[in-house]
Amino acid sequence: DPGLSLQTGRPVAVTLFTRVRNTLILAGVAFIVVMPLALVLGIIAGVNEGKPIDRFISISSLGATATPEFVTGLFLILLLGIWLKVVPAVSIFLSPDAIFEDPKLLILPVMTLTMVELGYVARMTRASMVEVMDSAYIRTAIIKGMPYKRVVLKHAVRNARGSRHRVRISQ
Repeated sequence: DPGLSLQTGRPVAVTLFTRVRNTLILAGVAFIVVMPLALVLGIIAGVNEGKPIDRFISISSLGATATPEFVTGLFLILLLGIWLKVVPAVSIFLSPDAIFEDPKLLILPVMTLTMVELGYVARMTRASMVEVMDSAYIRTAIIKGMPYKRVVLKHAVRNARGSRHRVRISQ
């Protein structure tokens, strides 16, 4: 028995399930947003190594990773909630199912988690892509005349996401 909440006076066990469920939903939605976006940005940066788009993605990713979550959250509240009034600046959960009744309550927390994790995953993906793009089998495929887009999508991405240097060249 976890006892009574000092804030509400209700049993903690009753409140705990709802809070854990809402946290899992927030984490799941953030994961669904972060992973595809970070992988695409990492692939773009890795394929364009040294070019302005790579520099922009790398610097933005580093800045997003280095900024603490509370600073990112406050900045987003200020920008989107107070100045632009696009989303609610404050989330008041009047009922346990508030995130289902008003999904806009998830926008700022999901954006905060996305910005924090996006940079890390994008930088890791970029590093893997740069390493794979410098491999001999990628240069060989390009020299053989295989279309660059096919080399990147079929060979480089597949090998960058999996185990180190699984060589698989086919035409």
